[in-house]
Amino acid sequence: MAEMEISKEEGMRQLELKRNLLNGVDDGIVRALADRERLVREIGEVKSEYGLGRFDPSRENLVFKVVEGLATHYSDTPEFPGFMREVFSLAVSYSHLVQRNIMGDRKTPELERLISDLTGLRIMEPKRFITPREVKARYPLTEKAGTTTLEARKVIQNIMCGNDKRMLMVVGPCSIDDPEAALEYAGKLKKLADDVIDNIYIVMRTYFEKPRTTVGWKGFLLDPDRDDNYNIEKGHLESRKLLREINEMGMPCGTEFLGLLTPQYFDDLIAWAAIGARTVESQPHREMASGLSMPVWFKNSTYGDEQVAVDAVGSARGKHFFVGGDIDRNYAIIPTLGNPDTGIILRGGNGTPNYGADAVARAVGLCKKAGIDPWIIIDASHANSNKDHEKQVDILRNIVKQRALGNYHIVGAMVESYLIAGNQKIDGDVKGLSMTDKCMGWETTESSIRDAYQVLSRRKAV
Repeated sequence: MAEMEISKEEGMRQLELKRNLLNGVDDGIVRALADRERLVREIGEVKSEYGLGRFDPSRENLVFKVVEGLATHYSDTPEFPGFMREVFSLAVSYSHLVQRNIMGDRKTPELERLISDLTGLRIMEPKRFITPREVKARYPLTEKAGTTTLEARKVIQNIMCGNDKRMLMVVGPCSIDDPEAALEYAGKLKKLADDVIDNIYIVMRTYFEKPRTTVGWKGFLLDPDRDDNYNIEKGHLESRKLLREINEMGMPCGTEFLGLLTPQYFDDLIAWAAIGARTVESQPHREMASGLSMPVWFKNSTYGDEQVAVDAVGSARGKHFFVGGDIDRNYAIIPTLGNPDTGIILRGGNGTPNYGADAVARAVGLCKKAGIDPWIIIDASHANSNKDHEKQVDILRNIVKQRALGNYHIVGAMVESYLIAGNQKIDGDVKGLSMTDKCMGWETTESSIRDAYQVLSRRKAV
């Protein structure tokens, strides 16, 4: 026992000795690096005084070669040369910073002209933009609004999986253009939703971004005043405020995400999302969808291709890594887990509808062939109605009949509806009349959905 204690004391003594030696070496390293910094500053001052170049790549490469050679000479450890290269890489980076502070970011007139000829030719002066964190701080999530969104997501997931036999309907204006009119519409829709909730689960369509085939009004989010002045900050603030107010009524909201950074401003107020016909083939949108917290549906393309929507679902269900922005709009690498709550929307294309039973069967077959769940929503508007809002009544009746006859692959339907039937030009001032695609009026909307409720009720009774 005594010999073990002596041996332990000797070990502690030697350990303390080695640590003291290591401290001395560390002291020498710090002194050497401080000397290196002084020399770097002096070199920077010489370069600044005589107008010499700031960095010399050949000199840097020589430094790395010398360092690796010395490391190999002084150590037998295989990893040591690579480690020393990393250490000196940091030292060189610090040297750049020191010299930049001394010399400034000087460029020769020739280089300045070259840069101006290469970049920013078609960009006006950028402006700082409000961050998602700032918008959410201005209009924070309330318990009522958050509960509405969360419960709606769960219901939609259960409808998708067949655990909830109700039919999903996404109903609302082609685009949000006036918060006051949208709130009035939401109040009417909420009352209707409560009346039909036994058989139909309604989510309000609240689209703030408008993809354009060429040019045109890009939606409330980007141009809330519809005057081409693009008060985008107002658009983001007012959009979140409106979504919060609608959710506080107990009316869940759905939207199309067009901008890749848009979800961060109000994703906590969206129960259902779509990727549109013009962006369904976009890899960045598929990656974004793979990380969204709500169910997401992909439309078939504008020319009617359903396979691209099926492919998009397969992509969005996988894991992805991409460069995006965090809640403070800092660049960040975004890793996603994949979104299993994804399906396809049939909206027709090139003048050809795809809401009929044969088209639905074809879409189901494509989904099964791809190994994905055939969860289908059918759009009663757009190319299925050839943008004739009056045709939506018969199309919705057809969709509901298919569902009532037992085709539960049809998860739901989409309807474009507003307070007044039809549409007006972008500079119109009629409250509740669409500024974009023609919509069904409220009376027709209500009667169509109540008729659908009766059809589904009769089927449920059987």
